[in-house]
Amino acid sequence: MDWICSWFILVGVPVLFVVTVLLARASDHATNAKLHAMHAATTGATAGRPAASVEARLQELERLRATDMITADEYAAKRQRIIDEL
Repeated sequence: MDWICSWFILVGVPVLFVVTVLLARASDHATNAKLHAMHAATTGATAGRPAASVEARLQELERLRATDMITADEYAAKRQRIIDEL
């Protein structure tokens, strides 16, 4: 029984740590991608590109909603913000 405890301490704990770190990084990456997409749809600007037309911004916002990248509430708020800029 002692060898099982030793094995878990030597192998199991580091493996659990690595899995936890990898899952946290994947979650952070998905969150950052969502925030970047929402910012681009709201401002119409992306890295190195000029601001998009209102029509293009609304289309991108619709695409984000259709692919469940943003919620219906986020969609409505961002859409209203784009329209208010007119």
